[in-house]
Amino acid sequence: MLSEQRLQEFYRQFPEIHFCELSLLQLHKVELGEVMAKRGAEGSQQPGSHLPASSPKKPLFGFKNDWIGRSPLGRGRWEAPTLDQPDCVSPPPRGGREEAQGDTLESYLFSLLRRESSCCCSSPRPRRMPFQQGSARTRQRTVLLVGIVVLLVVLVLAVVLASVLTHGKPEVSPKMMKWKDRGTTKNLQEVILGRCYSYVMARYPELGDKDCRKIWESLKHAFVYKNPCNITSEDYQPLLELASHPIPCNKSLFWSKTNDLAHRYTKSNQNFLTLEDTLLGYMADRVSWCGDPSAPGINYESCPKRSECESNPSSVFWKMASKMFAEAACGVVQVMLNGSIEAGAFRSSSIFGSIEIFNLNPDKVSAVRIWLMHDIGGPQSESCSGHSIKRLKSILEERNFTITCEDNYRPVQLLQCVHNPDHADCRPCTNATATP
Repeated sequence: MLSEQRLQEFYRQFPEIHFCELSLLQLHKVELGEVMAKRGAEGSQQPGSHLPASSPKKPLFGFKNDWIGRSPLGRGRWEAPTLDQPDCVSPPPRGGREEAQGDTLESYLFSLLRRESSCCCSSPRPRRMPFQQGSARTRQRTVLLVGIVVLLVVLVLAVVLASVLTHGKPEVSPKMMKWKDRGTTKNLQEVILGRCYSYVMARYPELGDKDCRKIWESLKHAFVYKNPCNITSEDYQPLLELASHPIPCNKSLFWSKTNDLAHRYTKSNQNFLTLEDTLLGYMADRVSWCGDPSAPGINYESCPKRSECESNPSSVFWKMASKMFAEAACGVVQVMLNGSIEAGAFRSSSIFGSIEIFNLNPDKVSAVRIWLMHDIGGPQSESCSGHSIKRLKSILEERNFTITCEDNYRPVQLLQCVHNPDHADCRPCTNATATP
């Protein structure tokens, strides 16, 4: 085969030959030395036959259909294929080195190249020289890379344009529902998490295994994006299971209409616990929340009152928490009622009168103590012998509880006297009466 260097040398001496024709010479294994020797011999025998630069160049493919030539390097005669022949004809096998009289180097080359012209030079994809194949591949890769880059740029521009158009249009969302009670507490998540960590880390380290983040997530899932009038007890069940903990016996203190006084007492006396002193109650005390079907799923403007709908988030939560607190009570339990209310100290519609009293377990609770408190200097609308207290005693007796009632339980009354030390009710000789 001809080397690249010798092909280039041959091409310089025969500029009228196309590079694909050189490839054909290489294909037919024509030795450059033979060609050069042949040309030298012709130059000595027939001067001027080498086609000097001043002579007109013979068309390389000016074929005639009746042209017949012989290869000076082969034996015998062979006919070059005509232009209408469909297939390329391979040359005859190479023989000796006989020379045909009257054949020139150019006729030999032309006869050789003419046979392959319809397969090479007239092909839509001509055969390339070896040193041109690398550059062609590089161009193909470059075109491919450029195409990929252009495609990526178009995709990025399309995404950016879509994003701009989307954000440019204001989203129309349904309006929040309007209610009569205050809305969700601001920064509710931070409030709940802070109280949870404070309770399990500082106040009751024995409850340090509680997962406050899971507790918050269960609370959030109970009401977010939900109609605030369609909350069910099942919504809060995962929260209650995560936050529940045992209540020591003899420490449960229930209350009705004595919120402030009952919690002042439990703060000063660690021997008693109200619902708000448990983890659930501590996190939710004086906090409000409710959801809404429209974004962002939480209504910070208003929440429904119990009078607007019974199954609102707050009411359902406190009913569930109160039921759990009553079920956990054991030993002797206490209930603090307000005897200064004209409607009566005990109300069947209250949380205590409708839920807690019916969820006390007679097998776990041995006795119920009623502390009937009156405001210092306020009216004493009812005593332990009053009509609502009698109704309460009747309900408890039917459930086989032992009941005692005491007007103005002295330890609690002394706490009341802190703000009214000179009142007659706060004198040391004041006697408290206990009624069986």
